[in-house]
Amino acid sequence: RNPRPLFRAVARVARTTGASPNEFAVEFMGGDACEGVPLTTIAREEGLGAHFRSHGFRPRREALELLSNATLLVSLPLRTEMTLPAKLFEYTRFDAWLLALADADSATARLLADTDADVVQPDDVDSMERAIANRFAQFRAGVRPVALNRDGRFDRATQSARLFDALEDLSATARQR
Repeated sequence: RNPRPLFRAVARVARTTGASPNEFAVEFMGGDACEGVPLTTIAREEGLGAHFRSHGFRPRREALELLSNATLLVSLPLRTEMTLPAKLFEYTRFDAWLLALADADSATARLLADTDADVVQPDDVDSMERAIANRFAQFRAGVRPVALNRDGRFDRATQSARLFDALEDLSATARQR
């Protein structure tokens, strides 16, 4: 869950586009350190500097407000491939583009297949840069993101039904044997 590759990619986009920190910035909310190093230090070391803001932990209401104002939300990789970050389902509710840093065969990548989300390997700085630069160019051109869950595919009821259907299929297959 090291943010260095992400920060490096974002810094490249900021430099390439000439965007000001008011026009283009990364905001983190939650833990403000990675492996004991403050995120502001990591951001500065990766060239992000003035384009980075860290808010620390805040109440859920404030977190949701920050998410609702974002244009691009980033899902950091998990330590295991077969689990889904709970935040991912929250992110799909907001009118924001989604950049998921996940292995191609992970549960996250599988869930987001056939959506408008950008799924990039967690250490592929070049692909992150391309995805972020593309979304920023779209934003500058007046294109605005829409929620990935606009069709309800990520609602609890929909996902629960998929799970129960899969369990039924498994149990039917087991009974046939």
